[in-house]
Formats: sequence, C-alpha cells, structure tokens
Amino acid sequence: MAKGEVNNLFTIEGELLNKDDATLLEHPNPQARRDSFLNLNGLWDYVISEYDFIDNLEYEGKIRVPYPVESSLSNVKRKLQKGEYLIYHKVIDLKGFKLKDKLLLNFIMIDQEATIYVNKKVVGKFINPYLPIIVDIAPFIDKDKSIDLIVVVKDDLDIKLPYGKQSANPGGIFYTPCSGIMHGAYLEAVNDDYISSFKIDTKNDGTVNIKALTNAKAIKYEVLFNGKVVASGKSKDNNFSFKIDNPRLWDVDNPNLYELVLETSEKMYSYFGFREVSIKDRKICINGAPVMLKAVLDQGYYPDGIYTVASYDCYKKDILAMKELGYNALRKHIKIESPYFYYLCDKMGMYVMQDCINNSSISFIKDTLLPTLRLQSRKDHNLHKDKESRANFLKTMEKEAKYLYNHPSIVYYTIFNEGWGQFEADKAYDAFKKIDSTRIVDATSGWFWQTKSDVDSYHIYLRRLEVKEASRPIVISEFGAYVYSVEGHVYRSGNHTAYHAYKTIEEYKKAYEYLYENQVAPLLDIISGYVYTQLSDVEEEANGLLTYDRKVNKIKDL
Repeated sequence: MAKGEVNNLFTIEGELLNKDDATLLEHPNPQARRDSFLNLNGLWDYVISEYDFIDNLEYEGKIRVPYPVESSLSNVKRKLQKGEYLIYHKVIDLKGFKLKDKLLLNFIMIDQEATIYVNKKVVGKFINPYLPIIVDIAPFIDKDKSIDLIVVVKDDLDIKLPYGKQSANPGGIFYTPCSGIMHGAYLEAVNDDYISSFKIDTKNDGTVNIKALTNAKAIKYEVLFNGKVVASGKSKDNNFSFKIDNPRLWDVDNPNLYELVLETSEKMYSYFGFREVSIKDRKICINGAPVMLKAVLDQGYYPDGIYTVASYDCYKKDILAMKELGYNALRKHIKIESPYFYYLCDKMGMYVMQDCINNSSISFIKDTLLPTLRLQSRKDHNLHKDKESRANFLKTMEKEAKYLYNHPSIVYYTIFNEGWGQFEADKAYDAFKKIDSTRIVDATSGWFWQTKSDVDSYHIYLRRLEVKEASRPIVISEFGAYVYSVEGHVYRSGNHTAYHAYKTIEEYKKAYEYLYENQVAPLLDIISGYVYTQLSDVEEEANGLLTYDRKVNKIKDL
C-alpha cells in the first residue's frame, strides 16, 4: 500500500457475502418480538439526487439495506454530499403475509432525516437519528396489491442533531460518516389492541412490575425459565405485578434470563432478568455485591459495514474475544447499537456501559488536549447555548433511556463525554434519573465535572494511572490506547493516531502487561471500574486489541 492509501478491509463475515445476498434475516429485536414479521433487508433501488422529487425517478442501481451508503456492504460505497438526497425504492409483495388492523413499518435507524412515501403518499417526515422509526402504513395501502415504498434520506451531518463519531472529513478520532437506512427494516401486522411498548422493572426478591402501552382491557402473561412455566396470570389493567419464587439472578457469570409472553388478541415475546445496581461504601454493586467493571471502549465500527455488522456473529465474536481477555464490560461509545447487540450481551453475560450520543461542536484544544494535560475545570452553564441543539440532545437522551430500559446488561450510562456538547450537566443528570434511576449515571466522563454524578470519572492518557479515594465510586472511564499496527490489517497506511505506539509486538505486549500489573492492579481496592481504549482498531486509530477487520487478536494471536 502507498502511504495514505485506504485498504478495503472486510470482516470474515463480510467476505462470505455475495453482492446480492440479503443479510441480518433474524428478528432484530428479541426483546419485542411478534409472530408477524416480514424482513425487508436486501436489495432496494436507489438514486442519489440533488432533488427530493419522487416522480419519474431513474434509479442508479441496487443498494443493500441495511448498510450505510458509504459502506462496502451497501454495494455503493459513495459519500453522500451536503445537499444531496439518497432515495430508496422497494416494491413489497404482501402475498402470503396475513394483514391485520395495523401494518407497522419499522426502521431501526435512519440517519439523519427521512421522508417516507407509501404508494406515492407521504406517510411522514422523521428526524430521529440513532433511534427507531415505527409508523402504521395500513391507511396507505390497498390490501389486494403490493406496496410501493420510497424513503428519501437527507444527511448533511447537522451537528445540532446527534452525530457521534461521524465526520465529513474523517481522520484521527473521527470516522467515515454513515447515511441512510441502518441495522434493519421490517414489517409487522398487528391488531388494534396490540402492545406498542412495555417497561419491565424487577426486584431481586422476585417481584416483577410491568407497565404496558396498549388499549387492551387485560393482558395475559406467562413466564418461563429453562422451558418451564414459573408464573402466569391475567392482569386487570395495563400496569401489573407478579412474583416469582426463588428467582435466579442475572450477572455476567450467570446470565439467567426469564422468557416472557404477553398476550392481548395476539402475543408479544420478550424476556427479563433479575438484576439490581446500587452503590454501597463508595463501590458499584451488582445484586448487592461489589463489582469491578473491567471494560473496553467499543466504538461499534466495522470496516465493511461501518455502522452495521455483516452478521450478528460479528457481535458474538467481539463479546467472546473480550471475555477471553478477562473483560466483563463494554463501553458502547457514543453510538446506539442494534437491539440485537444488547440482546447478545443479555444472553451471553456482558455488562454494558452505554453512552448518550453527542451533538454540537467539539474543540480538540479546549475539550481534549488541554484537559489531557490536566486543565480540567470548567463551568458549563453558558456552554453550547444553542437552544435547538440542547433540546435535540436532551430529547434523544430521554428516548434512548426509555428505548434500552429493559436490558439487564446495561448497568451504567454516560451523558457527556470529554466536554463534547456539554451544557448544564447537573440538570441533564436530574432529567436522566427521572426516567431511569436504576443505573449508574456518569454525568461527565473524563473531566469538566459539575456537582451531580454517581461516580468520579477520569480519562488518563500520557501519564501514570493515579487517583485518590473520594466520596463517590471512582471509574477510570478511559485509559491505555496502546498502538500496534498489524501489517495487512491496517485501514490506511502511514501515521496512526496514538498516545503510545510500539514498533514490535513484543514491545506492545510487554507494555500492555506492565500497564495492568503495575498501574491498574494497585488501584483495584480504590476504583470500581476501568475502560481500556479500545476493543478494535478503527480507521486511522490502531489502538485496538483486535485489528479493524477482527482477524487478529494482538494479545492472543501474535
């Protein structure tokens, strides 16, 4: 490779796909599954246009949903420019698909804006990046005919909206942007009394509280453990409770899950776990016992699908690889993942430290460089004062907390990371706790602490790991970032973003071992968790424990 040239890397799962293969055919959300399910992943018509007109379109070719247009797995691999529209088209044959009162069209994520047309009629315009879009299209269809579906996407990387690590000019700690339909698209046919959402709260004494959103007069429920019914009944209203004798608790070593079936005129399948998070004697506790969150930073990027995995096996392999290295947690960094990821963490036993999605501006000097050099005090009342940007952040934060609430694997949330878009963190902390008081909340990860947070959160690079005991649990929420580039598995040749770079694998592994034996180990009596940077290389960052294509584990394979 010539210096600066991008290597077209693929995961093993991506290499196995042919250009016309449909992928991710499993139900993408095992926690909210219905019998009625029609997967829409696969090849759609597409065109990139300067205009958002849908009449008399001439399509350029086929794009593979659900991969961002910038990715190799989309079959397009083209950057959407500012002012351009990405227009999708698919004819959906409903033959053999039993229709009911409503027909729910589900998109797990569309970035950033989407206008949806069914049979040339506008269903709605949506600005909901990183979160699902669900709309009833029954009023727009003829039940005896197919559906003509068009989705018009605009993604100008408006920084007033959540955008995470995406950049129009990727490099360093910012990466290739992702536009369009991602993670999955599907249809569900439901009756009028369907359960649109539900919230599950458990207590370790076996109490289960369920609050369902439905117009059904009553809900039947059945709970199974290892295939055996352990509870059943019928609720008198949409908010109900029951108790399970001798509950099996959930943690990463014993990821016990109970199957849940909720029934109105149709069935909804889900699951839950008994798991309580608390703070005692300045330690984070799971089920009443102190726990050390041994985490890696997980950016959730892949070289072939960028934001979307070639197969759910990619998630499984990442989880298993980190467990084999002794980690028990993943910090999902400034990205909301496919619900299947959280399901696998629930099922396989992996704590998740979930980030909110940053928006607004970031200054490398003020927000990263100077704080790394310990200039870390700043009041945030007058920071990022744009009202629209603030409102968008808080709205997405609140939706995220509700969307992911039922996953037992999620034990910790980060609101603001390294000052990026930070404003009135104390108020954001209070707002989050009103929605979800069951998790640890790190209001300001790294620095620019205000008054309210469940932990003292440190990012420590370029110096020895040192912290002092405090009145709250201490988490070193980023450290490490040791770099070793593996020839043949590098995204771009040349210099790589690095705090500590090593030329040989021997030097790299020796430094990694020394870091844990001589800096992390002496702090284990003081801290409640740590987050090593990072799970895998990502584009110009070569500080992963795995290569970007996930083909080499630098600690175990070399």
